[in-house]
Amino acid sequence: VKFADWAEYCTTNGYTVNIYIETQMSFKKVLDMIASLGQGYVFQKGLLWDCRWEAYDTAPVQAFIFNDSNIAYDSYNEQYLSIEEGFNTLELTYFDETLDYERNAIIMQQDNVDIERKTNLVLYGCTSRTMAIKLGKVALRKMKYETLIASWSCDIDALHCGLYDIVYIQHSAPKWNNGVGSLVQSATLDTITLDQDVVLYSGVSYRVRVQ
Repeated sequence: VKFADWAEYCTTNGYTVNIYIETQMSFKKVLDMIASLGQGYVFQKGLLWDCRWEAYDTAPVQAFIFNDSNIAYDSYNEQYLSIEEGFNTLELTYFDETLDYERNAIIMQQDNVDIERKTNLVLYGCTSRTMAIKLGKVALRKMKYETLIASWSCDIDALHCGLYDIVYIQHSAPKWNNGVGSLVQSATLDTITLDQDVVLYSGVSYRVRVQ
């Protein structure tokens, strides 16, 4: 089902692949090359193949929660990418179907650039200028907005999480979501007792997510 859903996403957004492999490379490298044109990733799970693609707006209902109750002590870490590590100008190469599939370059840039930091990206299998520009915009936006890398360790809880899965994260260090990750001490049909005090404000609706 996931591959069919991914195909529908690619069709809706105009992502196509037109490629002829004439050099020797690994099967996985070919998969990565093709999947990147659909904003996705293909990976192996045991004897089966699975895929993920960047089309989720919100976390799914059954998304997992990582917080102080299941993140290993002192393992949470945040790393911000410095401005010097990122690029703001992209030289994009694709193979234009209207020019007999010759290499064609597009220069794209973020808004309000003072100091140019340039990188190159070759889109093998992309023959549409419109699609190349769309993928270039995605790459520039990722570099602009995806500036925080968070990592942590946990026990067996994380085994069911896969690449590109969206998870909930709470932690007392950055105070995300008030940093409240509590253990349930007791509960009834209409009451719940946590292991720490939680501030609730009037006029605000709250819900408890239990795993």
